[in-house]
Amino acid sequence: MKLALLSLAVLPAALWSASAATPVTSTATLAAPAAEAKTLTIDAVHSTVMFRCMHLNTSWAYGRFDKFSGSIVVDGDKSSVTIEIDPSSVNTANGARDEHLKGPDFFDVKQFPKASFQSTKVTPTGDKAMKVEGNLTFHGVTKPASFVIEKTGSVNDPKFGKKHGFHGTLTLKRSEYGVTYMPGGLGEDVEITVSLEGNEG
Repeated sequence: MKLALLSLAVLPAALWSASAATPVTSTATLAAPAAEAKTLTIDAVHSTVMFRCMHLNTSWAYGRFDKFSGSIVVDGDKSSVTIEIDPSSVNTANGARDEHLKGPDFFDVKQFPKASFQSTKVTPTGDKAMKVEGNLTFHGVTKPASFVIEKTGSVNDPKFGKKHGFHGTLTLKRSEYGVTYMPGGLGEDVEITVSLEGNEG
């Protein structure tokens, strides 16, 4: 349940054609043919980076990160997604468990105070989906990672401005990032889900 942070990662990110209500959410750029480049800033108040991991091969244990930031740039083949997460903001609704996750058995936040995802390639896979490839850094380890993000909606509100929503899920193997505590009690796979709302302009 620890690795999930990056989740994020995880998050990162997809945007496409402005004619389809320009999707914008976190710090990232997405392919938008013949459209003006747009930069979306992730609205952390209305976005979520969460994770889940199997406990004793019996049930899913869930957690989230309360502090993260990022952007999405929508600019054709120059589109990109950037997300940064503060692992010390982990929240599993249990104080003792959160403190354990912050320690050396898991996130080791004193030594590794930041997790991040930086895209290297964004490819449209449909009218409302993008494949995002990039590098995920967590627990001092950087490895290639990819996931598909789906556009969930857009709005041009007179009070709140232009907003774009995205949702995606990425599965990681925690041991590949040096997190090996309780190999029999906690699942190897950590599923990270990002639900991002990006502000345009």
